[in-house]
Amino acid sequence: MGYTVVLTPGSNQITRGEITVSITGVIYVGYIVTNPVNQYQVIVSFNGGTSFSSSLPVSSVVPVPSPLPVVGFGFNVLPTANIAIDRSTSPNQGTLYAVWQDNRAGYADVLLARSVDGGLSWTAPQSVTGASAGAQHFFPAIDVSPVTGVIKIVYYTNQITASLLDVFVAESSDGGNTFTNLRITDSSFNPNGISPVPVVTIGNFIDVTIVPNNGFFAVWTDALSGFQQIYGSNGM
Repeated sequence: MGYTVVLTPGSNQITRGEITVSITGVIYVGYIVTNPVNQYQVIVSFNGGTSFSSSLPVSSVVPVPSPLPVVGFGFNVLPTANIAIDRSTSPNQGTLYAVWQDNRAGYADVLLARSVDGGLSWTAPQSVTGASAGAQHFFPAIDVSPVTGVIKIVYYTNQITASLLDVFVAESSDGGNTFTNLRITDSSFNPNGISPVPVVTIGNFIDVTIVPNNGFFAVWTDALSGFQQIYGSNGM
């Protein structure tokens, strides 16, 4: 049977943790601290999770407003940490990718930072969305191809119509240096569905998994039918 390990100090306010494991079995856990500072942090285990390192800072975080400052939006947008590692034989093998939503530009955007030394140091955060300033992009999820190292990041966005949502995928084939973005929803949807008042949650989570070599399958909560349902999409 397993056993329980306390990973973070009890004095901090911390959001949902996310985990990734290297090809050699090193475990990385990413999370966002919201008190006393807003910061993305990572802890590392070299012994299968028996013990973990002290926290390693990735980046400061500017929390996005919850709800977002969009007419008709009333759903919670809590800080979410995402992390993935390149297990491929590509030149970027072993690179860690930390992804989160951030309001430092004055609107919600999806940022990525990279580490090539096991989380000890990280690049400056960069936007992956490539969208015009002012649109809201949030709830990112990341996966990396174990064959080629291609990165896929899915996220919600209102960049097509301000009052409606879509899901986009950002893809990088050069280790996160540059990204292309494609819409994967067929139609924009009202997050409130048929509700006469803004809903307080849209499911909050979204996910993506790589389908080797470079394909993917994404799932998210959609209200195109008027009701919240799980939608999915596959792509290359």
